[in-house]
Amino acid sequence: MGVTETHQGITNQDVILVLTSGEVYSLSKRFLSPRRKGEEATDISEWDEPSLPAYKPVVPLVSTKVLNYYSKLEGLSEVKSTFTMLESTSLVAVYGLDLFVVRVMPEKSFDMLTEEYNFKAVIMTILGLFSAIVVAYYYMAGQKVKKYFSE
Repeated sequence: MGVTETHQGITNQDVILVLTSGEVYSLSKRFLSPRRKGEEATDISEWDEPSLPAYKPVVPLVSTKVLNYYSKLEGLSEVKSTFTMLESTSLVAVYGLDLFVVRVMPEKSFDMLTEEYNFKAVIMTILGLFSAIVVAYYYMAGQKVKKYFSE
């Protein structure tokens, strides 16, 4: 068992579990919080923190949180985690008889741009703002000259 680390500690941590079935599982620390209310607490105002899931005696295993997908790993004994230069990303190494290294993003990739990000629009906006500043500068310089000669 291990915990993900991030560069500045801003991102919520995940607990990395090595299951007896040979899977490496990433579990959000929200499921381990002692502040979770039971399933019988239906009024959201009673909850300490509404974003926490309701307490259930069994931790849910979601197949999308299995880090090694369909690879079966044998003899895993150690879990090590380290940060990367991106705050949202952590590298996890699980080793023993097998070695498995994976990139983990507990809160998705909030500090990375997607591939379909519109760079052209950003560049055009910056160029438009720059040209507006230049035009405003020369306009105000002309107004200042007119003010001095009109007096």
